Amino acid sequence: MKHRCPIALLLAIVANAAVAQNTGPPAQSDTRDAAAAFIATQHYIVGRIGTDCLSAVGREESPSEFEQKWKDDNASYLDAATKYEAARLDEIYDPAERENAEASYKTTVQGPGELAVKQLLSDRPKDEACKFALEMVDTGSMHIEEYARTAKLPIMKNLIELVEWAKTN
Repeated sequence: MKHRCPIALLLAIVANAAVAQNTGPPAQSDTRDAAAAFIATQHYIVGRIGTDCLSAVGREESPSEFEQKWKDDNASYLDAATKYEAARLDEIYDPAERENAEASYKTTVQGPGELAVKQLLSDRPKDEACKFALEMVDTGSMHIEEYARTAKLPIMKNLIELVEWAKTN
């Protein structure tokens, strides 16, 4: 009986130390938020191009096969964004708040993604616009690095930082 209290206290201390070790610094960062949203938006755009355009130009692959090549070519960025978003959601303990955060993120990605697809596919006849859009993806112009570099987007440093964060977390 004498040892019960010290053992219970020791177990509580060990449990608290384990929890403290797992919490670490918060994942949230405005620059990582922006980078993850950029990556997810590019992914969304590529998926929509595949869905809207493959059959319009008579290509045989499925939208998921088309998208998978882009995902493979951009794996380090996509994996980093996915890991970051999971870490961000893990920091939100209230289920309702987590659900709101997921909905907000979805809106943040889909809104600009839809606008970009609409602009890309509405300037000319659909088959012509689709050929152009598919070629952009096929040639790598829609790859994360290539797109950010060609468009001279200042987000590239954030993208690199996100990938580095994912390697260490």
